[in-house]
Amino acid sequence: MIGRVNAAGTVDTSTALADYASGNNPRSAVSSDGTKFWMAGGTGGVRFATLGATTSSDVSTTVTNLRQLGIAGGQLFVTTGSGSAVRLGTVGTGLPETTGQTITNLTGIPTSGSPYAFFFADLDAGVAGLDTVYIADDTNTAGTGGIRKFSLVGGTWTANGIAGTHSDAFRGVTGVVNAGTVTLYATGGGGLVSFVDSTGYNATITATPTLLATAAANTAFRGVALAPVETPQLIITEVNSNATGGDFWELTNVGVTTQNIGNWKWDDDSANPSDPAAVTIPGGTVIAPGESIVLTTAADAAAFRTLWSIAPAVQIIASPTGPGFGQNDQVHLFNAAGVSVTSFSYVAAGFTLSSGSPSIGGHAGASAGGTATQSAVIDPAFGFGSGRRFMAVTGTPGSSGLSFG
Repeated sequence: MIGRVNAAGTVDTSTALADYASGNNPRSAVSSDGTKFWMAGGTGGVRFATLGATTSSDVSTTVTNLRQLGIAGGQLFVTTGSGSAVRLGTVGTGLPETTGQTITNLTGIPTSGSPYAFFFADLDAGVAGLDTVYIADDTNTAGTGGIRKFSLVGGTWTANGIAGTHSDAFRGVTGVVNAGTVTLYATGGGGLVSFVDSTGYNATITATPTLLATAAANTAFRGVALAPVETPQLIITEVNSNATGGDFWELTNVGVTTQNIGNWKWDDDSANPSDPAAVTIPGGTVIAPGESIVLTTAADAAAFRTLWSIAPAVQIIASPTGPGFGQNDQVHLFNAAGVSVTSFSYVAAGFTLSSGSPSIGGHAGASAGGTATQSAVIDPAFGFGSGRRFMAVTGTPGSSGLSFG
């Protein structure tokens, strides 16, 4: 069986294959889009199936006892510890779905050792395509086992040393690249560790491991992967802590699905959904994609709408007994389970101004570089991703100014 897990944590087990690694160990599966799968194990070679299938088709039997599959640069790769012809090789060309494909060892990669997972990177603009690979090898021999680094030099993969030791018995590895520095995450037996390789292309790795987690008794870590993170759905796009008619804040749905926030709660800097002053949002409150709603401590929603000339279609939730905002305060939104969904702090250095400077502190508008009666508003020029920046303007509650087109 191949299980597909999406960013929301939903598991799809509809791909139950009767012929995948039959009578042996299923070891690896990889997908290009969540509907096409390549799989390998202790027998049967590389096989292919689509989501929901009950049988798979043969792609390659060059080597039948395989370990880890992976896709990098649009190419399917696989490792094996069987035989003496391949250790890390390409499977045909690109992402083949038809039978008769050949597994070809990468030129320069030793055909001995015990490789498992691998991570490719592009570290040199002067070398076309992927030019560096890190391989987890659990060989219990000094000088072979560890995280092995290779660089593509003149068409040949050239060894650039080993991180960790053979006793680590690494089998899993993945990583991220930031400005030429590679951060690796590796698993071996009892631990999850990280390595930071800043040596670059075709340079000997000198990284040492940092322990991140230890496996529980009688368990072991095998693979490791970086799971996708769901794009934020709800963000705070405006806060006014000294407004005429009542303090208010604006919540915007920047996602692509309608969000039901009924019976959620919001609070100030006590950041506690159990706080007696925390406001419970009325049941049935929903926010459509691109919609902004206004939450205020005003006594009357209709009067607040008139005062601020807010369009009739904008939802206003007035809670006169809610926590009023003061200087250097915060806004926190909690879901029905009491888990924090989004927050905004306008203390000094609590957020970043459009200028790139840290917030000043005081009331929200003043902290954003304006006056105490203005709002701290998200700056449309910087979008709504990580590192979003704010500016001080005369408030326009219910209109975030962001583009969703």
